[in-house]
Order: sequence, then structure tokens, then C-alpha cells
Amino acid sequence: MAVHLSDPWLVAAWPGMGGVALLAGTYLLEKLGALPVAQVLPDAYFDVQQVKVKDGLVLPAELPRSTLYAWKDPAGRRDLVIFTSDAQPGGQGYAFCEELLGTAQELGVRRIVTFAAMATPSHPLSAPRVFGVATHASVREELRGLRVELLTEGEISGLNGVLLAAGAARGIPGACLLGEFPYFASTVPNPKPASSVLRTFMQLSQVELDLSEIDEQAEVVEDRLLELLERLQRSPDPPVVNPPPDPWSQPDPLAGAAEALVQPLDDPEARAALEDEDEPDDDEPDDEALERDERRRIDALFDAARGDRDKALELKAELDRRGLFKRYEDRFLDLFRCSE
Repeated sequence: MAVHLSDPWLVAAWPGMGGVALLAGTYLLEKLGALPVAQVLPDAYFDVQQVKVKDGLVLPAELPRSTLYAWKDPAGRRDLVIFTSDAQPGGQGYAFCEELLGTAQELGVRRIVTFAAMATPSHPLSAPRVFGVATHASVREELRGLRVELLTEGEISGLNGVLLAAGAARGIPGACLLGEFPYFASTVPNPKPASSVLRTFMQLSQVELDLSEIDEQAEVVEDRLLELLERLQRSPDPPVVNPPPDPWSQPDPLAGAAEALVQPLDDPEARAALEDEDEPDDDEPDDEALERDERRRIDALFDAARGDRDKALELKAELDRRGLFKRYEDRFLDLFRCSE
């Protein structure tokens, strides 16, 4: 592998919620003009799940592509290895990451950054926050210095997190940057949080990037999301969304309750806010008032929504119908807080 790079970082992105990770990763490699240098062959990790049909004929089966691209910094500061894939393998994810890291280390990679998404009850007009986790304390402090909101507990699903764990086992420090997007639009590709992730990555890596094109795309999608939100709010079961930002004042003080959902849990104020939210209203039914079969149905809906996000709307409707959404709100939002 005759590619000589200077202090390279590995940036990895897979498909996931809101298309945030792959939008950011693809934009990065296209704007920098990164060139393909290697692949992770799919045969050992993917199987054919479906085939395409055109004009009544079945087309040859295709397995997902997983490609590494290299970019050399003209200023000679830091080069990048950018990895993108069409899909995440259904199994053997750790083995996949091990093979990817083996190739990356041959290229001299010294740090890993993965992109991911964080679903919250944010409004489409709000500026997406960037959340983060790290595998080493020194990297965590770098994120804190950039005002990235650190996740103090929870989990990151998919290879966005597994790659970091595999890298840490090899002694390669890493971080995951998660862009915030409205949970009601998890299937809509959203450039706005992808742009926020890239801005943070630029600060972290000192790599310069023109974000004007993705920001223009974000404005178009923002209008679509506002239309979608308006339609959903006219439905019998409207989504729970924070108030939009007030352009004529400082940050809206009403956003405090939403901040409690994502503040580090070691913050006493955040913990108090969460405890206050968990307290049921006097006129809400308590757990003892629920019939056993009703509780089982709600648990079953949560299990189904965890495996299929489309089921989340059915779950939300059921909780609203029973007047129980406030009681289960944190558990419901947890379905969207992990990256894919």
C-alpha cells in the first residue's frame, strides 16, 4: 500500500438516523477530493438480502461497498483517511472493524473519529447541538474545550461506537461526534446536523472545509421539515417538540426543560430537573392502576419500536390515548438517543 500520509486521522461514517453520519462523511471526502486507496471486501460480512428489478428483469446481486479514501493536506498539517460504507453488516461487526483498523494502521492512522446522530425533541429551526464521547481522557478534554456536550452514560449502537472500542483495544484514541436532529424526522436525510458535526470536526482536526453547499442544502430540508411538523401537529397525536428559537432575544428560557434531557447527568441541576419531570401529576394514573395486560402491551410496543423505529408512532399514539406519555417520555426518547 504505497500511500505515505502525515499524522493521519481515520474518519468513519455509516448510514443511520437522519442520514447525519453519511451526509457528513460523504461531504467531507467530496469537498476535499479524497481518492480511494483500499476496500473492506464485503463477502465475509454481508449477505444478499434483496435484488433490484428493472423492466421486469432481476439485476445481478450487489453487496455493499466499504471504501477507504485518502486526502493529503496541501498545508502539510494533518492528512485524513475517510471511510464510508453503503451499509452496516448484520453480524460480525467487531471483526469488520478489526479488518478496517488493520488497513487503517497500515496507512499510519493515529486517531479515529466517527460521525453519528442524536435524536431529541428539537425544533427544525433550532441550531443542532453536537454531542460527543471519547475513548481517552485527553480526547474528552479536547471535546469539552470545544463545548461539545459530553454524554455521561448510555450507549451508541452500531459500528459508530464499535469501531471506537476496537480502536481503543489497539491503543488508538478516538471520539464520536453526534449531530442533534428532530426525532420525528428520523427517516429524512438532514444536512443541518451534518453541517454542525463537520464544523466541530474542523475545530478538532484543524482541517479547513467550505460548508456553504451543505448549508444551502440544510435550508431546503429545513423548509420541508417545517411542513412535515405542521402536518404532524394537525394530527390526533402530534409529536413533542421544543419551542422554536426566538430570533429577537437571547436563547429561549423555556428551553430549560429540554436541556435537562441531554445535560450530563453528573450535573446536580440536570439531575434535579430530570427528577422533577419524572414525578407524575396527581391526576395521572399510577402504575398500580394499569391493568396487567395494558402494561404488557406497552412493554411489547417499546420492544417493537426498539427494533423498528416506524413502530414508534404507534407507541406514541397508544401512550397519548391512555394519557401516559408524560410518564414514559424519557423511555420513549431513549429510543432515539442512540446512533445507528
